[in-house]
Amino acid sequence: MIFADSYFCIGKQHSNEGKPCQDYAVTQVDSDGAIAIISDGCSTGGKTDIGARIIACTALQAKSLNVGVKKNILKNIFGIDCVLYLGLKTEDFYATLGILNFDEGFLSSSLYGDGVIAYKNESEDICAIRYEWKKGAPYYLAYSDQDFLNQICEGRINSFSCHKEEWFYDSNSKSWEINREKEVEAGYGIAGFPAQYRPWCSSSYGRKETFLAIFSDGITQIKDVDWKDAVFEFMNYKTTSGEFVKRRMMKALKTMTPMDDISCAALRITPDADNEADTVDA
Repeated sequence: MIFADSYFCIGKQHSNEGKPCQDYAVTQVDSDGAIAIISDGCSTGGKTDIGARIIACTALQAKSLNVGVKKNILKNIFGIDCVLYLGLKTEDFYATLGILNFDEGFLSSSLYGDGVIAYKNESEDICAIRYEWKKGAPYYLAYSDQDFLNQICEGRINSFSCHKEEWFYDSNSKSWEINREKEVEAGYGIAGFPAQYRPWCSSSYGRKETFLAIFSDGITQIKDVDWKDAVFEFMNYKTTSGEFVKRRMMKALKTMTPMDDISCAALRITPDADNEADTVDA
């Protein structure tokens, strides 16, 4: 079986400034599988609290319509209808989009912007991959509808640079160890960072319980808490029924202070989900 849940909340900075929460998260489970989505609006954009929700809901709609997420977003958000009838502008959609999708036994993910993708196996080992765009300038899907994209393709692509780091948590030693880190080509960010599934995860995937979670970069901005420790706490589920993400994050955040808005969406895949499930390795 497969289960999904999500949670998002406002950070201290936006709360103190009287600004709205610009993160959003949503999940859906149907007969074919499940999808988990987060979106994180840019503080220097426009009405990105609205844009983040619209992007997330449009991505969710894409699954229902069985069409490509990126194509559906570019067509329906940045088309004339959304701009005219809602009175929104392109900068209102400067937002990260993160997706975990389990469809008919096939698992995939993508991340347009900053964030963390994490996997937890039945032994409670964790693999956490962080993507961080340098200079605070992620590549948003909204740019795909502007001349800005043409400028990048013409050779100004160096204005975008992303750092990727992959960490493993060993449940026996109870410690984190970095596996690798590298600079990622901007082109991958434009396409949406794909997930990378390691043997320790894929070997048990579909046969033993597995958790996958995607976080906005708010997880890296919790006061006096290392982002990897935050991943551990937020995935340290005490019970896994119902609103397992919401319940766990709300409890953990009682002793934490998120400076930025934070969102998380997760999937829980049990042995009955699909014993013949495939994995994606990019």
